[in-house]
Amino acid sequence: AARAGQEVDHQDGSIWIDGRPLAVTTIRQLDRKGRPLPLARAFPYRLEPGEVFLLGEDPFSFDSRYLGPLPETAVLGIYRPFWIPGEPRP
Repeated sequence: AARAGQEVDHQDGSIWIDGRPLAVTTIRQLDRKGRPLPLARAFPYRLEPGEVFLLGEDPFSFDSRYLGPLPETAVLGIYRPFWIPGEPRP
């Protein structure tokens, strides 16, 4: 969602990158079982060289909203499911 030099913020319950809100980026207070979720760090912040801010497509993804930025070198690829339980198999 964001790379080094970009500013990440949390406003109105959503993630904003460089002053623009991202769709479907709610920061939740509780997980599906009602347990409290951590907040990665204070907002706003600017990503340092070599950092990335990752967001999953699932609104319950445990991603940079809760873990904070990750080193670029930790990204090995992009996850693309080939089958989602409950949907017809390809």
